[in-house]
Amino acid sequence: MRVLAAGLLLAACSGQPSEDLATYVGHGFAFQHPRALAVVELPSSGVAPSGDSGQLRAGEDTNDPRERFEAIGIAWVRLALDQGDIPAALERGIAGALDGAQERGDFGITHRGQLRSLERGDGRLVYQSFSGRPDQGRRVYGTAGSLYCPDDGRVFVLGGRLFVMVVASNEWGSESRAAQAFERYFAALRC
Repeated sequence: MRVLAAGLLLAACSGQPSEDLATYVGHGFAFQHPRALAVVELPSSGVAPSGDSGQLRAGEDTNDPRERFEAIGIAWVRLALDQGDIPAALERGIAGALDGAQERGDFGITHRGQLRSLERGDGRLVYQSFSGRPDQGRRVYGTAGSLYCPDDGRVFVLGGRLFVMVVASNEWGSESRAAQAFERYFAALRC
């Protein structure tokens, strides 16, 4: 799971919020993001992104925590899991992303909400809201979530990919609004 945590919560995006969406398609999955957020693919453990593992972010770097920003990060890794191991893997994905963010000081995370889950047509989603105040800037609200997408319908061992998505902004004003934005972006993830 260390692959998932490294660099996942990276950038912030300055500019105005946008409902003008673009679609990223690559490495066997797709998701929608605001067109104003540039998507950048990032290596995982020094290896270029592939269908087996990788990271990407949608946003632009800003060094000023007082600027408005919205960020989306996604990491994925191919795993073979027993059916019973999937719930723990989902929770480890979120914990790895948020623990890594705290270690790096990303978003100045000071609070984590309860773990929650919901069912999607392609699997179970586990997610957790968070908030923080980076460098005494504006309060940041976000949500991290993970989903396991099986490659096929084998009952005992599922080959598939674990996805972790993190969204954050200092414009949303509450963890519930951050969760709504997260749900909108995650609903558009197709694996």
